[in-house]
Amino acid sequence: MVEGTPPALEGISCVQNCQQYLNPSERLVLKARSTDCTPESHLQYFWSLVNNPVNSKQWIDWDTDTLTGRQKTYLSIHKDTFKSGAVAETYTIRLDASDKSVESTYTLYSFTTNVAPTLGTCTVVPDTGIVMETLFQVTCSGFSDVNLPITYRFAAISGAATSTEAWEQGTMVYYGTDSTSSPLYLPVGDKANDFVVTIAIRVTDSFGESTETTTTATVLEGEMKENVSTVITTTESTVNTLLKAGNSQAAVQLLTSVSSAMNLDTTTGQEDKKQLRKGAITSLNRIRIQTLDSLHQTATAMAQLTKEDTELSGDAQDLAVSKLTEMTTFLRAKTEDGTASVQVVESTTQALISGLANVVKAAARRTSTAHGHFTPKVFPWSSTVIQQSLQTISTVKQTVLTTIAPGEKPKVLTTPSLAIMLQRDECRDFRAGAYVQEDFGSLFSVPSCDDLFRNGTIQPDQVIDMHE
Repeated sequence: MVEGTPPALEGISCVQNCQQYLNPSERLVLKARSTDCTPESHLQYFWSLVNNPVNSKQWIDWDTDTLTGRQKTYLSIHKDTFKSGAVAETYTIRLDASDKSVESTYTLYSFTTNVAPTLGTCTVVPDTGIVMETLFQVTCSGFSDVNLPITYRFAAISGAATSTEAWEQGTMVYYGTDSTSSPLYLPVGDKANDFVVTIAIRVTDSFGESTETTTTATVLEGEMKENVSTVITTTESTVNTLLKAGNSQAAVQLLTSVSSAMNLDTTTGQEDKKQLRKGAITSLNRIRIQTLDSLHQTATAMAQLTKEDTELSGDAQDLAVSKLTEMTTFLRAKTEDGTASVQVVESTTQALISGLANVVKAAARRTSTAHGHFTPKVFPWSSTVIQQSLQTISTVKQTVLTTIAPGEKPKVLTTPSLAIMLQRDECRDFRAGAYVQEDFGSLFSVPSCDDLFRNGTIQPDQVIDMHE
C-alpha cells in the first residue's frame, strides 16, 4: 500500500429520473458529489457502465448515448438508452475520481428499470368525418401494466406523422384513465394527404414510463355556412355549455378544430378572421389551468390559434400573451416543485414559445404610412405586448435551463420566427470563445470564467447559464 489521502469523492447524486424505478423513456442525470470543490483539489472524473452479462445493454457509446460524455462532473444519458423490453433490469454506473497527486477512488450508483406498459391497439370511430361537425371517439385495448393506474393521452396532428412529431407539433385532444375517449373534435386533415389526421397515443404507468403508438382518421373540410358573428356566438355558446358541464377538454378540442379550419381557410376575409381568432382566444382564456395535462392541451391550442400572425388583432394579442404568461408561471411552479418531468417541460415549452413568438411577430407588424413612405411605427399597446412577451420568453428559458445538466450539449428551441439556444456549464468547464449554432446562423462570443468573475468569489463547480 502507498500512503496518501484519497480524493474527496463523497458519492453519486441522482438529479433527474430518481424515482423508485428508472423510466427509460426519460433521460438519466447523475452528479459526482465531492466534499472539496476548491481549485487546488480539482478532481478528474471517469464514468463507466459496470458489465452485467444478463442485461440487454452491455456498453454505452459515450458520444451518442450521452449528452455530456464521460469525464465531467455531471453525467446525462439519453432517453431510451436503457429500454429493455418486457423485463426489468438492474444497472450499475461506476465513477472513478483522481486528483492532481494521482490518488484515486471510486463509487457506484445502481438502479432498476421500469418496464413500459404492454403495447395494445387503438381505433377511431367514425374513421371519416367533417371538422367542427363530427365527434370522434378513440378506443384502445390490450394495454396493460403492473404499476396501476395507467393513463391514456392522445395528440392529433394534420397529415401523416410520427408519434414524436404529433407530440411536438400537434395538439393534445384527450387525457384520462379511461381507455376510451369522450366524444372529441379533431383538427381538419392535410388536404395534400387525403385529409388524414394522425393520432398519437401515449399510455403511461403510475411511475411515468410510457408506450406509444399511432392511428389515423380522415377529417374533411367543412363549408362556412354561417356568417362570422354567428360562428363566434355559436362557438362561445358551445364552449360555455361544455365548461358548465366541467368538460374543459372538449372545449379546448372545439377551439383547436376552429383554429385548424381557420388556418386552412382561403375564402374568409382577413378582418373576419381577426374577429374569429379574437373570439376563440377569448374563449380559450376561460380555461382553468389545474393540471399539467390541461396546461399542455391549452398551450398547444394557443400556439395553433396564434399561428397566422396577420390575423391577430391588438386585443387578441393582449389576450394571448396574458394567457401564455399565466401558463408559463404554472409550468415554472410545477418544474420547481419537481412535479413536471423533463418530457413534459420540453413538449409544453415548445408550445409556449411557439405562441409567444407568434404574438411578438404580430405585434411587430404594426406599421403606418408617413409622407407616402412605408415607415415602421411602434404603437404603445404593441410595445407593451412585445415587452410582456419577451419577459415571458425569458421565464420559459429559465424554466428549461433548470432541466439541463451542466456540460450537456446546447438545447435549441425553434419556431419559424425564433431560435433560442440554452446551455449550462460549470465554471471549471466554461470556455471563452465563440458559440455557434450553424443550423440557425447564430453566434455569440463569451469571455473566460476568470474574466467574468474577477472578484474570485466563484467556485469551480459554480453553474453558469447561457442563452441567446
